[in-house]
Amino acid sequence: MVNVEQNLDPKRKVRATGRNVVGDFPSLKMGRMVPYESMIERDFFTVLDFEESISEFYAQPLKIEYEIGSKKRLLYPDVLAVAEHNIVF
Repeated sequence: MVNVEQNLDPKRKVRATGRNVVGDFPSLKMGRMVPYESMIERDFFTVLDFEESISEFYAQPLKIEYEIGSKKRLLYPDVLAVAEHNIVF
């Protein structure tokens, strides 16, 4: 299990841009609604929800700050999944 002291709530709001489909996936495994911002993300959450080797997963769980040259950038990975033996991807 991921350390429960870590806050893995979404770090940014999922927003409709007019070109994407947003919603909340009703995860049985997580026992809550998981936000998605594309049909591919929703389908991936379905796979994670039923994959027995996955113990838990989180949408938009991290905010990664980095620089390229002198420009500061932000990255919000779409998903963090925890598999057997605490393998995280």
